[in-house]
Amino acid sequence: MKSLDEKIAELHAARREKVEARAAELIAGEQENQTKNAEAIARLLDMAKDDLLQDVDGFYYYFPKPNGGSLSPWMLRAIADELDRKNAPYEAELEEYFRTHP
Repeated sequence: MKSLDEKIAELHAARREKVEARAAELIAGEQENQTKNAEAIARLLDMAKDDLLQDVDGFYYYFPKPNGGSLSPWMLRAIADELDRKNAPYEAELEEYFRTHP
């Protein structure tokens, strides 16, 4: 017959196995979601690439086509991140210029 401590240890071990298995499921699901999100963002940016135009000030802006449908917040964030990425080199160039030409 098992002692109370042995039974408790078995219950803890079984619970730990269940928790670890559930954690592995959640991690796998999160990785799958991240992959799907990355694919969705890539498709969105591919569709919007012709709407990201460089203006006369040298920076890129988003000029959506009329009647192009609606955009959700995550879509707008992805476009904003892409604009930041495209504008970063020019922004750095301007900062360097004004830093060295006070």
